[in-house]
Amino acid sequence: MKYTMLAFFLFISSELSANNYLVPITPFDNLYNQVVFDSLIGETQYELFMITKESFSPETAIIIEEGNALNSEKKWYLKEVTAKAMIWKWKKINENESVVDLKKTNNVLVKKKEIDREKYENIINAWQTAVKLTRYPEKMNFGLDGTTYQFCSSQYMCGETWSPEEGLAYDLVQLGNLLSSILKSNKSESEEKLAKANKIANKLLKAP
Repeated sequence: MKYTMLAFFLFISSELSANNYLVPITPFDNLYNQVVFDSLIGETQYELFMITKESFSPETAIIIEEGNALNSEKKWYLKEVTAKAMIWKWKKINENESVVDLKKTNNVLVKKKEIDREKYENIINAWQTAVKLTRYPEKMNFGLDGTTYQFCSSQYMCGETWSPEEGLAYDLVQLGNLLSSILKSNKSESEEKLAKANKIANKLLKAP
């Protein structure tokens, strides 16, 4: 699977910021998005996820997922999946030309821990609220170097933003980052960060 230099320019230039809100997307509307989804999310029974795509770092996803039921008891997990190397890769085909070679990878790092879903209910509801409020911006803000964030809920509603600095999109990114931090923290630190996450969730639930 290959993109030319021109296709690379057009793809990167299409990344935009929707001011305070997420831009609606259809999962997933181009080859790169699809390959990242297949590599990091795949068949996961997700309640929500945030995919992070930085310009010069491997792609990563933070996920709340439903695990396989044992003895009719559902289990829920907070999980982070990170590609060990960037999925967006250049491949040199001759001295003067390179192409992008996009392929699904199983070469990923996975961190995962069981959670009490009730403690995350507020966050899940806020996530769903935020992606329902996706809209196209009055002004398109294009960028090259930066970070693209993509969000989806279990209701198959999705939106994205590019390096937000304020507003609903910024708050949602901070919420996703807190989930990642909770996963890597000990029990007492996790409770403190979960409280911060719920404050952001409460703010998102009141979003116009």
